[in-house]
Amino acid sequence: MWDEEVYGTGVPEIDAQHRALFDRLNALLTATRGGEGHTHVGEFFQFLAAYAAQHFRSEESAMDCKRCRVRGINRAAHATFREQLTTIRSEYERTGATEGVARQIEVHLCDWFSNHIAKVDVKLKDPPEPGTSRTPPSPTA
Repeated sequence: MWDEEVYGTGVPEIDAQHRALFDRLNALLTATRGGEGHTHVGEFFQFLAAYAAQHFRSEESAMDCKRCRVRGINRAAHATFREQLTTIRSEYERTGATEGVARQIEVHLCDWFSNHIAKVDVKLKDPPEPGTSRTPPSPTA
């Protein structure tokens, strides 16, 4: 279940994107538990590829703008996420839309929510790095 206290970043656009991922994952989990996860895998990969491209760009920009202390960690985690997604997608292309592939997606994304969104992304709520402000400097003329 979505919990704003656990997953909320304080940035409405980012929170809405996280919630969309959460809702899609729940739909996949429901299908997987009903033995039908394999029927949703292809569509889920399409969603996830588009989501990662757009969301990571938005989130990294928000972290840069807010001078978030964990922005470097966040970028590295996004790169790792993409690599892991590529590995799971390769398995999907090799074996097809199996329950095993659906389960790999489930494990990967549940881990992502608990170990990335709930621990790194939520740092958007924290004060900026010492010696900086949340507002980036204005360009000089």
